[in-house]
Amino acid sequence: MRGPSAARPPPSRSPAGGPRLTSVAPGPSAALFTEDLFATGNDDDNRAAVLGAAAEDLTLAGVAVHGPGSDVDQALKGLRPHP
Repeated sequence: MRGPSAARPPPSRSPAGGPRLTSVAPGPSAALFTEDLFATGNDDDNRAAVLGAAAEDLTLAGVAVHGPGSDVDQALKGLRPHP
């Protein structure tokens, strides 16, 4: 028998109507932004530029962190913002 804590909510839908992808890991999620993502004027070309480069050739331009405010605050505690 499964208890209430084992029940899963039904999948939510994205604003576009497709399934919304959610993380199975607890805590905040992160995304990395490289300089190549900003090299062209459109998203498709940006993605192609990143996919065509070796990982060691990519230059980090930024990091995005998403999650509950208290979790994000704890993850970033002690870091200095860029001057």
